[in-house]
Amino acid sequence: MSRGPQRTPTKILIDRGSEHGLARSLKEVQGTDGIPKPWPFILENTEALEMYDILLRDIGALGVLKMQDGLALSICAEALAKGNHCERMIEETGGDCVETPQGLVVNPWSRRARDARADAVKIIQAYGLTASARVGLTTQAVAAVSGAAKLAARFTNAKKT
Repeated sequence: MSRGPQRTPTKILIDRGSEHGLARSLKEVQGTDGIPKPWPFILENTEALEMYDILLRDIGALGVLKMQDGLALSICAEALAKGNHCERMIEETGGDCVETPQGLVVNPWSRRARDARADAVKIIQAYGLTASARVGLTTQAVAAVSGAAKLAARFTNAKKT
């Protein structure tokens, strides 16, 4: 762990009109705009492919998908598909509680469904796949462009004088 204060975010530096912020923003890794392709393990599972299409539609509507999002969407779609499968198995086997010779017990599919949903939530949070996170990316991109344009205009005008 490093000592001292954390570095100032690039967006704030650009908004302040810092040359350092502009230089840092040019070095930052940018994703390639486009529709991400599902990974091969998704193509074999029709339930996961359906979930992938839903995720693609919902997040794609925001216009912030990158080609590099394919793996995150694939893993998330697989976890959500497992959760859906477990939910169907719960219904087929008699609900959340099932009767056994030892008495009423919790259906094992319930635990699996809960675990699959928890995995999906972890993936969604780790990769920023929520609509609110993606809207934040959109506003950051717009702000960065406008901030960079202001900064570039200021330096262009300064060089003219």
